[in-house]
Amino acid sequence: MISESERYFHRDLNAQPYRYTFMIDAVHFMDSKAIFLQANQIIIDQLEILTKEFPKLSSGDKSLLTLEELEDSIFKIHVSGFDDTIGSIIQTYIANNMIDDKSILSVCGYKRKHPLEEIIIFTVSLNRKNKVFQLNKPQQIVAIIELFIEACNKLIQMFSIIQSIAEKKL
Repeated sequence: MISESERYFHRDLNAQPYRYTFMIDAVHFMDSKAIFLQANQIIIDQLEILTKEFPKLSSGDKSLLTLEELEDSIFKIHVSGFDDTIGSIIQTYIANNMIDDKSILSVCGYKRKHPLEEIIIFTVSLNRKNKVFQLNKPQQIVAIIELFIEACNKLIQMFSIIQSIAEKKL
């Protein structure tokens, strides 16, 4: 496509980009490998912070996260101190790997509250076909928390693998 001629990516069966070929050109004192490794480490560090913050939603401890129920089975999770990178990574992972006809969630989306604020908001909806939908609110919240922690842990594993391969091959 002409409009995407500057970017090169592979498309899946649904014509969605899934693998990118890119080069990092360093224009300061760090080389490209160091920038890539540091970027991966920043993502891992942020995901680790979130895995420690999510349990605080159910315990009532002070947290970077707040939970708001919009309607029956629809929740918003406000996350302070994080940007679109983490929001997009988590939302994409959950949507692609943890949502189907039988999953806990039927929808997971995110948006940034305002371009000048580092606050992202996840909006999730429980799947009416899942047994979690029938549970009381505290149990539903715990199930959502566990799902987000699982997603963050899987992403930490993925980025750690990327980082270890990059350390050897770049």
